[in-house]
Amino acid sequence: MSFPYVLSRYYYWDCLEMLRKAFLTGILIFYHKGSLFQLIIAMLSSLGVLGAVAAFHPYASRTANLFKIVAEIALLATLMLIVLLKIDLSKEDVPGGEAFVGFLLLLSNTVVPGAGLALATLTIRA
Repeated sequence: MSFPYVLSRYYYWDCLEMLRKAFLTGILIFYHKGSLFQLIIAMLSSLGVLGAVAAFHPYASRTANLFKIVAEIALLATLMLIVLLKIDLSKEDVPGGEAFVGFLLLLSNTVVPGAGLALATLTIRA
């Protein structure tokens, strides 16, 4: 009997997911702590995972695959917005400056995953 959410040919996907989480939260923090380079490495790894999930569809459920893609997009958007916080926005033409970027961060961490969950739920086939 196989686990209903993971296709048997991608039985190792959860191991890769745990390695991704360990990389982003446990290993990457020790490499140039707080630098822009650290954010770029995190964005590249997130982009790689996004591409892999979009290409391979490792989960048996279409809903789970769609929600994982949306969650990776939200993570990538969050990392890109954090890059904006690393630069001096007073010299840039950003309306509202850091407050606007903070608002976009709020949206990318609440509305985007929520909309993704709603969309994924609506695609469930009986």
